[in-house]
Amino acid sequence: MLPNNVYAVPTALPAPVVSVVMNLATGKKQAYDTDPRKAVIAAHAQSLNDWNSWQYEQRYGRLVQTTQHVVTCGDWSAFRCSCHCTWSTASAYL
Repeated sequence: MLPNNVYAVPTALPAPVVSVVMNLATGKKQAYDTDPRKAVIAAHAQSLNDWNSWQYEQRYGRLVQTTQHVVTCGDWSAFRCSCHCTWSTASAYL
């Protein structure tokens, strides 16, 4: 048991969530520090010069299509987990 003035420090921090999205029309890739659904919505909105991120879900959420492995919005696509291909890992992209 630790004394009252000593706090336990976690030995490992959770890995940050980074999603890499690809524009299927141009091949352009972008990385976002959020889950794949929010990442493809943000990429689509920003490709339309919409920077009001607090309204992305309201404006573009209805355009999202999700399958077992992929999530898309407009021309933007991301794998739902990084195990499916090499371009979906942020370390290879950044």
